[in-house]
Amino acid sequence: MAKLYVDDVPVGVKELYEVLGIDPKSIPNKLSRIFEIHPNKIRKDEQGNEKTPRRLGIPTKFNAFIKSKGMSVTVRYAREVQKDNKNGYVTLRYSPGQLWINGREENVTDDIEYAFRYIHPDCYNSPFKNLNGTFRYLFKDVEANANADLLKDEQEMRAMSLIIGNNAWAISQLRQVAKGLHISAVDNLTDAEVKNRLKMLAKANPNQFFDDARNRNIQFNGLLQDVVDQNVVKIVSNNGFRRWHFVNQEICVIPTGSNEMEALRQAVANDMELIPQFKTALEGRTVESVLDKPENKKFFDSFDVDQTTTKGDVSSNLKAENKDIDRGYNHEANIKALSEEEDLDVSGAKQMHHARKKSLAKYRADVDAYKALLQSA
Repeated sequence: MAKLYVDDVPVGVKELYEVLGIDPKSIPNKLSRIFEIHPNKIRKDEQGNEKTPRRLGIPTKFNAFIKSKGMSVTVRYAREVQKDNKNGYVTLRYSPGQLWINGREENVTDDIEYAFRYIHPDCYNSPFKNLNGTFRYLFKDVEANANADLLKDEQEMRAMSLIIGNNAWAISQLRQVAKGLHISAVDNLTDAEVKNRLKMLAKANPNQFFDDARNRNIQFNGLLQDVVDQNVVKIVSNNGFRRWHFVNQEICVIPTGSNEMEALRQAVANDMELIPQFKTALEGRTVESVLDKPENKKFFDSFDVDQTTTKGDVSSNLKAENKDIDRGYNHEANIKALSEEEDLDVSGAKQMHHARKKSLAKYRADVDAYKALLQSA
């Protein structure tokens, strides 16, 4: 049976924690006790394929510094101990010399071995790890990883809810967020393209995107960029100075050599009452808001229909018109056929029966009358 030793004195797991000043609650008490090779030990070949060591050795001895006692001790793990007596001195020889991780990960069921592997400085989770060192393996906390995955999914869903779904922000607001995040050429992107760009940011770093989208500074910058892009706010030159103007109102003078947008930022920050005015102006510039204005109704009067027209009226009118159209098409076809026959040259003379000539004349008269009817309608 394996044992633990501190400075060659055998101890149990509980005693080991006490001697080293480790809180037992800090060591995960899991049914699944899996250690896996640390990612920095996994290499990739030229094709990008991962090369995991087939076997990774862990020394069965390490030195641990106990801060509370200001001293170092030697901690060992051994299944066998032999005494060597040489020249009157008794020495102990421990075995095995190494523990192993065979393959990508190793499942450890023994309590003693689990405790030793976990607190070993080569383990990323060890309380004695050297932060500047190179870790060989880590404890694979299945439950913690599952919770982390769930948390990541929850964070991603929260971030994505700003972009898509029933509670998503209006596309005008999302466009301003995109501008505040310095996404290029936002006005040249369709609504779907804007959402897709934001979605990529949300997936890459959900928490960062969620915080950025709700960040007042980013929203402020995006709104100002939007009013400039939409010509709601313009630069006007007057008396040798360049000035920001909103409608007929001067916002500020742009100091010579200064950044135009920064001057606008400072001016609007000092007069926040401009913000709701900007938003109202932007809303008034949407296509829908222009089309819905009462004064623009006259441009669409020709599309108004008499709502009292019945289905039967529409059906009978369609039948009558279709009948006339069909008759016109038939006349055109007959005229074409007879004209081709009229142009035939048989023995140098035109061969056509007198009755056909008469019929042709009647068809032409009918078509001319029908065309006149269409022109007068």
